[in-house]
Amino acid sequence: MTYANDSKAGKAVDYYFERMVPAMGKAETINGEIIRAVTRIGYRWYNDGDKFFEGYGCTTAGPALAFLTNCSEIDSQIRAGFSSAEWKAVDSFRDENYEAFLQQLFELAVKHVETIPNKPTEVDMFDFDSNYEEEWDDEDDWDDEDEWDDEEF
Repeated sequence: MTYANDSKAGKAVDYYFERMVPAMGKAETINGEIIRAVTRIGYRWYNDGDKFFEGYGCTTAGPALAFLTNCSEIDSQIRAGFSSAEWKAVDSFRDENYEAFLQQLFELAVKHVETIPNKPTEVDMFDFDSNYEEEWDDEDDWDDEDEWDDEEF
């Protein structure tokens, strides 16, 4: 099963995913959780078109990216790389640039796995809140007139 893409780094991510990430729940190691996070972001893009910074992607992919950019257990240089990739993606809404962003994530994740010793972790990528909020259309928002008033019934 492919979670990333057909690039060299994407194939490596898929390889590590099969070996480091359980079928359900968080990974037991920081490297496994990094792989889980980048595949989550890639999966949401390739299957549903979700971007971590807009619409429903804030909910589906946003926490995974927040983990990659904020988790102190990730090597600081790799974490800085994840942050740099994040800002480049946010600055452009073009799909081609989002694909380049994903490629950077995959490469950084593989670099971490292959160069930083793996260690156990209790961290779950879903422990992190997205840095972005889904914006609602006015017609989707509830206003005071739409809310139920228990005293009326």
